Amino acid sequence: MRVFVTGASGHIGSAVVPELLQAGHQVVGLARSDSSAEALAAASAEVRRGDLDDLDGLREAAGAADGVIHLAFKHDGFAHILIGIARQAGVSGYVGDGANRWPSVHTLDAARVYRLALEGAPAGTRLHAVADEGIAFHDIAAAIGRGAGVPVASISASDAGERFAFLGAFVGVDNPTSSEVTRKVLGWEPGHPGLIEDLEHGHYFGQG
Repeated sequence: MRVFVTGASGHIGSAVVPELLQAGHQVVGLARSDSSAEALAAASAEVRRGDLDDLDGLREAAGAADGVIHLAFKHDGFAHILIGIARQAGVSGYVGDGANRWPSVHTLDAARVYRLALEGAPAGTRLHAVADEGIAFHDIAAAIGRGAGVPVASISASDAGERFAFLGAFVGVDNPTSSEVTRKVLGWEPGHPGLIEDLEHGHYFGQG
């Protein structure tokens, strides 16, 4: 299958592209910069120069593909951001009692969901790439505190915006999410460590 991927050199895209290539698909990746183009070429993907504002170019590329994966946001992952905030503040915070839950999944497990969905999910299927269906935010903050060597403390909801910047509106949200449909439809099972295990092994702390 020939697949057009936007955001192909971003955090998720850099895992999705090799997942597709290793499964025998042809990948055309959208690259806005020289560095993105070089990364895609090094991964043996075909490079399409442009950006998301070039609607005619996007339509042309999508029309020549058998499938399209749109990965619009490029980021280093929330764990890295939260670690950076904790280091800067000298404390790893959570809102209220920290009982609100966040879902999570390893990047490589998420990449496999994209590939399996492209290959066989019925049209219109809503899929959640979730391994940890709900981790108490207090536990995330505690693992970050241990890894970063800073204390852990409760932050009031009114101070969350100042402490967590753009994440302030989300850190107190309770958002448990089920992957039951994803597992059933795709036959998918996560095979990589969960978030807390990754944090405990220090996998994120070298990039703070």
